Amino acid sequence: QICSLCVGVCPNIALLTYEMAPLRADLPALAVANGTVVETGSTSFVVDQRLQIAVLTDLCNECGTCVTACPTSGRPYVDKPRLYLDRVDFEAQESNAFMLLGGGVMEARFDGSTHRLAALGAGAVGAGAVGGRIEYTAPGFQAVLDRATLALLDATPTGAAEGEDLSLRPAAVMATLLAGVTGSLPQVPTVAGGGTRVAHPGYAE
Repeated sequence: QICSLCVGVCPNIALLTYEMAPLRADLPALAVANGTVVETGSTSFVVDQRLQIAVLTDLCNECGTCVTACPTSGRPYVDKPRLYLDRVDFEAQESNAFMLLGGGVMEARFDGSTHRLAALGAGAVGAGAVGGRIEYTAPGFQAVLDRATLALLDATPTGAAEGEDLSLRPAAVMATLLAGVTGSLPQVPTVAGGGTRVAHPGYAE
């Protein structure tokens, strides 16, 4: 179930409902050993809810209307995935910042670092995906995942220390958000070039 009340009350239409295929995947836990990436276990990644909410931050003035209306006492404009069009704003974020670059490419900020994901091949991530792979670049390692199941196909260390634990959870978050937004919100713009701020239509830059 989803209420989408925050979407309905947003005066700037900054909160958007998108649709995605539910997904359950066992993500391998990874670590660097003897100069290679090895699997040390697994962790579950589950997205049960078909309808989700994202924030187009360039349209959000953080007025708080969505906070007042939220029946679960949440802060939708802060808690939901935040999409950025301006690179300076994006890189200033510690976490929960996403940038659509077009062509199946997304960048995201997690724990102060930028991660990059490119979804290649046909279909969407999750149920109904057909073929294809995901190329994921994170601080310290690179990985290739199956686009439909998020199964690990390959991983290579690129600076991670011996014994360092590596996580594929950011890749799963990015992949599901990318598939949902690009698949059901064609009106959301992607970033061309370096990314520039979108001005309010009533004001000149």
